[in-house]
Amino acid sequence: MALIEDLFATPAPKPVRLEEFSIHELEERIATLEAEAAQCRALIASKRASLSAADAVFGTKQS
Repeated sequence: MALIEDLFATPAPKPVRLEEFSIHELEERIATLEAEAAQCRALIASKRASLSAADAVFGTKQS
C-alpha cells in the first residue's frame, strides 16, 4: 500500500537559496510576499466578519 501512496505523494519543495538572488530579485520577492500577506489579512478579515454575522444570527457555540 505504501508504494501506491508514494506514487501520488507531492514531492517536498526544494529549499530556496536566497543568497543566489540579486538585489532586484530579492526586492521583487519581498513585494510579492507582502502582497500575498495583504491578501491573507483581507481574507481573514472577511472570514471574521462572516463568523461575526453568523454568531449574531445564530448565537455563539458554548463549549
